[in-house]
Amino acid sequence: QINIVLPLSFLFLLVYIVEISLKILALGPIQYFKKFWNMCDFVVITISLIAACLELHPLYHSLAVVRPIKLIRIIRLKKRYRDIMNTMVVLTLRLISVSNVSLLLIVIFYFFAIVGMEAFQYQVTEGCCVNASYSVGHNNAGSLNSSAPNPAVYHLNNFDNILRSYVTLFILLVVNNWYIIMEGFASEVSPHWTARIYFFSFYIVTLVVLQVVISFIVEAYVLQLEEANHCKEREEQNLQIVYDTDCVEDEHRKKEVRITLHHQDIKKLNYLITYTDERRTRNRELFSFDRAVKKFRRINLPTEEGMQCSGRRLRTKDDLHLLKYRADIQVYLNKRNAIFRT
Repeated sequence: QINIVLPLSFLFLLVYIVEISLKILALGPIQYFKKFWNMCDFVVITISLIAACLELHPLYHSLAVVRPIKLIRIIRLKKRYRDIMNTMVVLTLRLISVSNVSLLLIVIFYFFAIVGMEAFQYQVTEGCCVNASYSVGHNNAGSLNSSAPNPAVYHLNNFDNILRSYVTLFILLVVNNWYIIMEGFASEVSPHWTARIYFFSFYIVTLVVLQVVISFIVEAYVLQLEEANHCKEREEQNLQIVYDTDCVEDEHRKKEVRITLHHQDIKKLNYLITYTDERRTRNRELFSFDRAVKKFRRINLPTEEGMQCSGRRLRTKDDLHLLKYRADIQVYLNKRNAIFRT
């Protein structure tokens, strides 16, 4: 039986290499690598080429897992998959922005782990909990029928040390048979209702904090969806049909920013830079100024007039809301001006 998978894999890999080579020759390396999807294609094909070369070696086995990476190119070819990828990027950035909430969740885990170690350390072991509704310490754990075999070893979910405490709390967080673990500890401590209070309080507290994190994620997803729909409607209204989606995404992801510096602002900025220079020189520290600040010091600044700086930055949620509700804001401003005139 002929295996055609390997020849087809090399054939498509060759097509992808030719495609990337032609793009680099046509656009130039600098322009080619400016786009995110081109960089993604280059990395994926490079990894695929290395894996294909290693696959020819007779000892090649472990790197077969690299093959599915080539499926990432589907995201580049299908717009719907690109939208999913963009949403995942937005969600990742949103999770970074809610680091305070995530830190609060870590603190809650640490607090309940310490309390659990003080209250339940070495309480649940193999062969224990014979009075529990679910025999946590036996092989039939998780079943009300004592004759039903079950290889689950729930007694390993305990508070004997900090690592096992974290694992146990994570299992409780994802609601993975949490009632079996709770029944095991409730049968070993006295009074038994103290264990139930501990587990219920942890579940309620983490549920509230987790809902806050989920709300940030849902907000990021809805915002990304509204932004895509708004940009699509604006393009259709302006009859600007653009087929290069990379350019469209880059255009709407960044915003042109103009900042006007008046004479007082310039004097204050000069003072701060000079003060920082002197302090670093006095402390014998290396200079690590931003390139923009270095250029700013070489500009011949006007004495009385201000100056205007322009550039691009990533859009924020407020920018997208202003873009989306531009018409409503203009109507509100017109009504307010009409009231003031009267």
